[in-house]
Amino acid sequence: QVVQSFHVIRQLQGWLDAEAAKWAARADELAAQGSGAGPADTVTRTTKTSAAEARRVERRARLLRDVHVFADALRAGRISAAHVDALANATWRLGDARRSNVLAHADVLLELATQVAPEVFGRRCKALVARLADDGGTADHVELTETSIVIRRVDPVTGAHRIVAEYDPETGARLFTAIDAEANS
Repeated sequence: QVVQSFHVIRQLQGWLDAEAAKWAARADELAAQGSGAGPADTVTRTTKTSAAEARRVERRARLLRDVHVFADALRAGRISAAHVDALANATWRLGDARRSNVLAHADVLLELATQVAPEVFGRRCKALVARLADDGGTADHVELTETSIVIRRVDPVTGAHRIVAEYDPETGARLFTAIDAEANS
């Protein structure tokens, strides 16, 4: 019964967080039209929460506006607001093109978010942002797990294959052993 109750609480909290983000997005729209305060001010005044929490809600709302699969997952309780915040924090300072390149992998990111704690997800998001920057942001394929990132692309001009990868020590050692064996054969 305790476990079931926490499942229900998680679903309700996800729905509430998604609703707060939806209304913060609406406050942002109204402020852009010259009507009303911005979302952070509105959230602070109406919910009696801290300015820091209000800024998190504002960033969350902006991310969910652009990444509907995360909005749906939050609303359904499949992920937490902390997962959304982790992705928002990893991408909010990026330029539009770099942010779009990261968010183009929303399905892969969501799959990982449903499997790991928000802290782990946040680290993987930051690592993905860094790796996509190393790759020029033009990945053809991205794989994310709790312990690894693989970004593959084929250069459209030269046809050369490029792989940017980060593995845990055990997997990395096995991979390099296999590469060395193939290179020496």
